[in-house]
Amino acid sequence: MKSISCILLASAVSVFFVDALPGGAPKCRITETTITNGHNVAASNQGFSLSAPATYTAGGAPIAITVNNAATTSFMGVLAYVTVGSTQDSTLTAMGLTANPPAHVGAFQNLAAMGLRAQTAASCSAQNVTNDAPESTITHNAPLTNAATPYTLMWQPPATDVGTVTMNMVISIGTKNTPYQIVQSVQIASDGTGPTGTAGAAAGTTGTAAAAGAGTTDTAAAAAANANANANANANAAAATKTATKTATKTATKTATKTATKTKKANNNNNNNNNNNNNKNNNNKNNNNNNNNNNNNKS
Repeated sequence: MKSISCILLASAVSVFFVDALPGGAPKCRITETTITNGHNVAASNQGFSLSAPATYTAGGAPIAITVNNAATTSFMGVLAYVTVGSTQDSTLTAMGLTANPPAHVGAFQNLAAMGLRAQTAASCSAQNVTNDAPESTITHNAPLTNAATPYTLMWQPPATDVGTVTMNMVISIGTKNTPYQIVQSVQIASDGTGPTGTAGAAAGTTGTAAAAGAGTTDTAAAAAANANANANANANAAAATKTATKTATKTATKTATKTATKTKKANNNNNNNNNNNNNKNNNNKNNNNNNNNNNNNKS
């Protein structure tokens, strides 16, 4: 029955197309405008939140990611995935960043028992999404009848370390014309103890610049700008040091020269004074001799 169909991400082509998809979200990424067109209702806060461990171990044990609400709240549809980087994916789709989206990593478990399924490869390929595994992106298989908070998903981390990841989720209360919420994402850091490798890095870093910068600053450009800034700072510091050294050397040389000149002048004055004193003494001596001679002649 159409009244129980749950559509999270719906095509804006027609209302019929929206109602004809009770078997899960038709898209692989959370895009607010698309969901609003499908539900005929704007996104709103329904009190849902996410909680998860602070870290994961690459290739390690699954971790629990839980949907919470202040009161026990049931819902009928979900689209969920974990992306590389620390940016909520709906932020990127809202900015129109669709060419190189961040990869969806890890894999959710026990889907059949929870009424969930892996998103189709065709849906993800159509949005340029790379999945670690089919279960990297999940949605409802049919309108959920037993989904209520707290609602826990088990997520298997990727085999290799991809750094910080972000859990993304949108929840639909019911059918079209009913509320939905793009839940605030949570970030999970790598604990750094798992294996690393180019395969995991390549799978997880598609669109890293857009994901890391939330669409504002390209990572490589930022790094280059920082490098240039550091180079300029070092150059300015070197120039300042050179100028200071040159000024200090010039000042010291000038001061030393002035001091030496002053000392030499003082020494010359002392020598002249000594010569004058010697001349005086000689004149006095001559005068004494002349007086003695005169006295002798008188006698």
